[in-house]
Amino acid sequence: MYILNKKSNILVHLKSTIYFLTKMFYILHQKKYCIYLLYQSVCYIPI
Repeated sequence: MYILNKKSNILVHLKSTIYFLTKMFYILHQKKYCIYLLYQSVCYIPI
């Protein structure tokens, strides 16, 4: 059970880190692009 919880925490941390990095990347570049993550594909288009 501890291993499952540990793995879950790592996945949550990984997702939050990826989200932060993609957000920073988006802010820096300000261009239309698509980022394909492991669990879903996300497309950011500047307004």
